[in-house]
Amino acid sequence: MANIGNLKPPSKGGYQFTTEDRRRGGIASGEAKRRRRKVRELLEVLLDKAVKSGELADVNEIETIAKMKKTNLTAKEALALNLVTQALAGNIKATEYVLKLIDEHPKDDNNMVATTPVVIVGGDEILE
Repeated sequence: MANIGNLKPPSKGGYQFTTEDRRRGGIASGEAKRRRRKVRELLEVLLDKAVKSGELADVNEIETIAKMKKTNLTAKEALALNLVTQALAGNIKATEYVLKLIDEHPKDDNNMVATTPVVIVGGDEILE
């Protein structure tokens, strides 16, 4: 943590001191970006894999969320399904995230006015 005892004035070391620090910072930044890219690429590969062994289900042909839970999905599809299921169960954070992902999240929460009732249909029960 910075305090008076460990602060260094900018003039100490002159131009060479600051350029060397910038060079080291740039190298460290590049290494961090490479690590993040590797993790992102690994996640992309893993998310495209099937959750269960066997043939993958065609998500477009499944009629309901309840039927989707019983089929073989990719990890990405399973995560999306879990997120939507949590949103339907009333998890506000999950609902906000789903809306944000599909670009339907309101920009200004303070002026949000419901003009039409929202009806959520889940399984056999209807929630209002």
